[in-house]
Amino acid sequence: MGATVLLAVLVASSLRQAPQTPPAPAQEGQFHAEVRREWERAGESCNSFSATGAMGCVIELATDHPFHVAVGSLAPQNGLGMGGAFVYEVPKPTFDTNLNIDAVRSIDGAWRAGAYLTLVRTNVQTGTLAGPTSKGSSGIHPYPIFALYAQTTATPNLLFLGEPGDGRGSSAWGMRETVVGGNALVPIVASGAAALAAYGEVDGRFVALETSTFNNEPTIGSVYDPLSAPGLATQPGMVEFTEGLRAAPSLWHDQLRLTYSIALQEFVTSSDSTDSFRRVRVDLNHDIPWRGTAPGAPVPGNGPDQCVAGSSTETCPAVSTNQYGTIHLGVRLIKSFAGASGAVPFYFQPTLGGTDIDGTPGLAAFGDYSLRGPDLVFFQASVEHSLWWAVGGLVEAAAGNVGLPTAPLRLSHLHDSIGAGLTLRAGGFPMLVAEYAWSAETGHRVVVTLNASLLGGGSRPSSF
Repeated sequence: MGATVLLAVLVASSLRQAPQTPPAPAQEGQFHAEVRREWERAGESCNSFSATGAMGCVIELATDHPFHVAVGSLAPQNGLGMGGAFVYEVPKPTFDTNLNIDAVRSIDGAWRAGAYLTLVRTNVQTGTLAGPTSKGSSGIHPYPIFALYAQTTATPNLLFLGEPGDGRGSSAWGMRETVVGGNALVPIVASGAAALAAYGEVDGRFVALETSTFNNEPTIGSVYDPLSAPGLATQPGMVEFTEGLRAAPSLWHDQLRLTYSIALQEFVTSSDSTDSFRRVRVDLNHDIPWRGTAPGAPVPGNGPDQCVAGSSTETCPAVSTNQYGTIHLGVRLIKSFAGASGAVPFYFQPTLGGTDIDGTPGLAAFGDYSLRGPDLVFFQASVEHSLWWAVGGLVEAAAGNVGLPTAPLRLSHLHDSIGAGLTLRAGGFPMLVAEYAWSAETGHRVVVTLNASLLGGGSRPSSF
């Protein structure tokens, strides 16, 4: 965040000396009006050199629209990415259209660039659905949501450790992946204890492996072969089809919030390839809030660079001083099916340890990518509570493991991790987590991550 703070100071200096913004023209268009209002808001937030003013300026520069500074962690070992983002929303009688474009790069040479178009269906007969609700509400959106996207990510500093006990140790590799596709979330029942939606997705995935000299580790090709690292020899283009259901009921007067999803993913290559496979993924999340809700829950219909809860004329939510708290219980299960002669490419296998390539936490006390396999089970329990301003305290316990072709997944052989740390949920600013974690197997470790999306923003395409 140091570079962001420096940028805030420089902008504040320029804004203090800038002439007063001229009055808006009588026939000012939507885009020009938004740019003018953003300049005015930046002037108000950055016209102070106090500590509070500097932080407010940082949040303003990192969350406002149509332009803002983009910042967030890339894959573990690849550093903090910084760049720019563009957000534009056009409300229409039939569809609300949101366009997000961003590009970031880290000093370690990793980068990500993408464009994300979200279409929210409006003005439809709801039938059995709930009536229109605020776009800022969480759970199942009452209207269908469609998304189109194209994203390229380059991560030159990755580690592959092979199967535990094989004696070959860690190796370095890099990857460039382009994902082009779209998805749809169509509500079946949009509110109450039966909130349910159908989900579908079609993606084209194009992967290229790259030689890496990260941390003076040997290259993956010098240590492993295509048998021990499936997909090492060739990386054919794939088409991914996903079908699933999502449920987000709210029970007991909003005292228990469930977010359940089950999805079947089919990764298809050419008929002569052994890389095609299927995967079932189940996510069961339970949240018990008290004294309000922790700010920054994902908003259906938003893009990843968007934290505005309503129209494009609104600003991101302000920093909350509510003494919120949340108990979270989560279960994640992934089971892959590759056939007798096939194998799941290692770069599409889920991992546990630190955070995975998408930034999803798992077994924080273990090194990044420590456990990799086609199957995965993960259990997590955490308590987060506000301490002061936007800073919260976090305590968590987690257990999980991966399954391998030579060692099937077993619930009786789980690795565990416990940790405590601090979180920062400042308005729409990406969530920051700093955690000290410990395990009897690995000792202690400190993990610091900054979410790649704004608080309240939508998700990005997964890398695996």
